[in-house]
Amino acid sequence: MTNPRHGLAVELTEAGVQVRHGGAHVDLAWRGYGYGTVPSPGPAVAPVARDNRVEYRRGAVTEWYVNGPRGLQQGFTLLAPPGPRIGAPLTLVLALSGTLHARVEPGETGLTLSSPDGATVLAYRGLTAWDASGRALPARLQVQGGELRLHVEDAGARYPLLVDPFVEQAKLTASDGAAADNFGFSVAISGDTVVVGAPFDDIRANRGQGSAYVFVKPGGGWAGALTESAKLIASDGAAGDNFGFSVAISGDTVVVGASGDTIGANTDQGSAYVFGSVVVGRPAPALSKSAQLGIVALLLLVGLLSLRRLGKSIAPR
Repeated sequence: MTNPRHGLAVELTEAGVQVRHGGAHVDLAWRGYGYGTVPSPGPAVAPVARDNRVEYRRGAVTEWYVNGPRGLQQGFTLLAPPGPRIGAPLTLVLALSGTLHARVEPGETGLTLSSPDGATVLAYRGLTAWDASGRALPARLQVQGGELRLHVEDAGARYPLLVDPFVEQAKLTASDGAAADNFGFSVAISGDTVVVGAPFDDIRANRGQGSAYVFVKPGGGWAGALTESAKLIASDGAAGDNFGFSVAISGDTVVVGASGDTIGANTDQGSAYVFGSVVVGRPAPALSKSAQLGIVALLLLVGLLSLRRLGKSIAPR
């Protein structure tokens, strides 16, 4: 398995996982889980691969890896506790070895893996744990005697548990969402603001005109299911424009691509819309359909690229 974006080569075998970057590597091998004393790991199991996901299934514990744009994601799904709780935290133990030096970061939810000269080569970050009710569980990691230990406070937790360095904090949805809107087709984030495209959203009688939704992080943080702070549409939108096919944000400026926009006699020429002062670091007022934001500026970019339609890929600078 390779991840060219991050320069990673990954080997997953019965013995464990090796992640290589250039001439350096880090090795992880399952040792077991428990309260206090961790039992022996039991017999080795072969990894099971499907698409970009690989799983090690060990009874009540599944160790899994997902290869994606953010790197190699590791996680554990625990169907049941290892036995009666004895007061100590739940601990998952992995053997840790390789050519890199592991250092626990402040907060104890991440590691930096450095070369002998101190340069950071790889990082293992964002440890979180959740129970079946969605409750976040306190978790920390520790490096001790050639082992990586993941400690989870599972008192009162409902199993199964998810232990994962990358896990969703919130679910964003459109307040007026409908079938086949394709909400989430494009996503952009800047600071505490997220823009989500829905290029097949029907606006009144215009099928597939498209829209984009703006979410601003609430004061209480990203948590639970959230709906938009504002909805963006094109003031001159028409059926099939696919406004929201691509989105980008920089500061208080949002750009939305409409790859199917017809300009004059040019079918599907495409266009990009610029919205100024949509976001200023505080939640925008919720807008009803009758008060949707209109276009602030319209850029008609003349000419088509031979291999892609205008409006399919954008980013403000």
